[in-house]
Amino acid sequence: MCDMEVKNPAVCPRDCPDVCSINVTKENNKLTKISGNKEHPITKGFLCNKAYRYLDRTYSKKRLKKPLKRIGTKGNKENFEEIEWDEALDIIVNNFKEIIEKWGSEAILPYSYKGTMGMLNSEGMDRRFFHKLGASKLERTICSEAGKEAFKDVMGDLCATDPENTKEVDLMILWGANSATTGIHQMAYAKSVSQKGGSVICIDVYENLTAKKSDHFIKINPATDGALALGLINIIINEELYDKDFVDRWTYGFDKLSERVKDYPAEYVSKITGIDIKTIRWLAHEYANNPHSFIMIGNGPQHYLNGDLTVRNITCLPALTGSWKYKGGGAIRSNGGYFKLNSRSLYREDLLPKETRKINMNQLGHALLKVDDPPIKSLVVYSANPMASAPAGRLIREGLKREDLFTVVIEQFMTDTAAYADVVLPTTTFFEHTDIYKSYWHTYLQLGEAKIPPLYESKSNFDIFKELAQKMGFGEECFYQTEEDVIKEIIDSESPYLEGLTFDKLKENGFFKLNITGNYLKDIGGIFSTPSGKIEFYSNRRENDGLDPLPAFKYDTDVDIETINVSSTNSFRLVSPPNHYFLNSTFNEVDSLRNKAKNPTVKIHPNDAKKLGIISGEMITLKNEYGDIDIEAKVSDVSMPGVLIGESIWGPSYCPGGKNLNELTYDKLSPRGRGAVFFSTFVEIESGR
Repeated sequence: MCDMEVKNPAVCPRDCPDVCSINVTKENNKLTKISGNKEHPITKGFLCNKAYRYLDRTYSKKRLKKPLKRIGTKGNKENFEEIEWDEALDIIVNNFKEIIEKWGSEAILPYSYKGTMGMLNSEGMDRRFFHKLGASKLERTICSEAGKEAFKDVMGDLCATDPENTKEVDLMILWGANSATTGIHQMAYAKSVSQKGGSVICIDVYENLTAKKSDHFIKINPATDGALALGLINIIINEELYDKDFVDRWTYGFDKLSERVKDYPAEYVSKITGIDIKTIRWLAHEYANNPHSFIMIGNGPQHYLNGDLTVRNITCLPALTGSWKYKGGGAIRSNGGYFKLNSRSLYREDLLPKETRKINMNQLGHALLKVDDPPIKSLVVYSANPMASAPAGRLIREGLKREDLFTVVIEQFMTDTAAYADVVLPTTTFFEHTDIYKSYWHTYLQLGEAKIPPLYESKSNFDIFKELAQKMGFGEECFYQTEEDVIKEIIDSESPYLEGLTFDKLKENGFFKLNITGNYLKDIGGIFSTPSGKIEFYSNRRENDGLDPLPAFKYDTDVDIETINVSSTNSFRLVSPPNHYFLNSTFNEVDSLRNKAKNPTVKIHPNDAKKLGIISGEMITLKNEYGDIDIEAKVSDVSMPGVLIGESIWGPSYCPGGKNLNELTYDKLSPRGRGAVFFSTFVEIESGR
């Protein structure tokens, strides 16, 4: 029998801005081939190196096939036995009822993130279940909250440039965005800019794949991007290179900004950033003289203790040059604000019996070990792998080892987190369930329908939480709805961006373009959702929150500008950007990708290696107050001296001693957004020789 192409495309569910549309073929009800959907205006027929391996994941022999019950010590992946679904769900429900009776419902904590971007399976039936249960709430801030809050301080909402039009600009700056690894379709637009004679500039803390593919690369000291932005603003204002008409009409607080940036001349900024004065001046002129420009603000700059200030400063730049008025001009931190769906219907917060406490996901280890009122007595993990991906891994491990902690993990594979569970439930891949997807980058809403029945005995997150709700005796109609019922409810919105959207239209084509014209000022209605109704250089929102209302720079650590990031002592900043072959810890289990990634390494500058007598291939020990790990050193000048680059995330079980870089990363929180500050981590090095 010949392969038959499935009518409607699937949708890549990973935590990636591209949210690709995927064509699928199958034979005898087995998927045999996937490819990028040529009809989708963003995907345009190609996928990343990871997405092409989805069939390897779906049909992997490592997939969990039945529910599992722990029969031995926590942390050993072999200490489980298979059980039936009814028994597994009964164990969970009985434990929940006992915990609630003795400790109260807040003793139960859900832990999830974006293991799938599908709204029904990542933030739908689960939210309803835990709201009705009265469980503690999880602050899901590990990725981008600091940057989002900073962008809103300036622009008012998470509505930015339509990325489809960025290929039209004359200048594109990829600022802390390794798009060649984390968003290849933005990289395709960058290539178009270069091919038509424009310029692409990459600003990053190390020479990554995007840097190599750009026209210009500017290497910067970590955590100093905010100072560079202020230095550029200083030059643009002092030399009157800004768009006076745009500033007068569309911005608020320009005069006060002008005074503030006098403190950031190029000479001072050069000392902070490690970028020579000539390059800083060149960049300022290049940007100001090409107002038809676009800045992709990546995740990297916000993962420091000063990350919100950094993103806020960068976001001010397009308003000075007036680039927002050009097609494709401006900037993107997130476009999630355009997707004004009916979230009330999805989350059903009205089911909460009372307001419950919040626990930040970046501090899971502390939360599990804390003697609180009530203590966390049950943890339910789904769409996440905190033992690999969350900060302060040692604390998480110690917390998960607690014999009095009842842990449930919903997973496709036996992950490092699942090894500590009392019950493991096998869940479906996106080919096996129906869901709806939005992007935080492009402006297409997409429907992904199930392409094959659930493999083995797996169930979707959506169905698992429905069944748990019913076994708990929850009688509300929302716990008996189908996927189609919920999708119809959440797309029922009065937002002008969704006008004309129906379920039938979504089902017929697979995707729906939001009502975005590409004219940014027109798309937002000519009024910014800031207190002033304008782009705010002087932020009323920050002032109301008791924060400095003007752009500013401060270090994320107490270091003198003359010695920042220069390792005169055995102290190094550890930066752990994404590995090209993984997405967080997902795809660790795909042998072909893991073999390409080879093994965990940390890149150390030749100057530092020479000082410590370290050679490439040597095993070294990194340590700080959070713990220690062994890892292979690779001598490379991709970053500044004093900076270690460890591309991640490798699951702990693939690392020496069962510990990955997140054993060492700080679990402090950003002042704005309470987000993760992975890159504000410092370590010492011990050589094994």
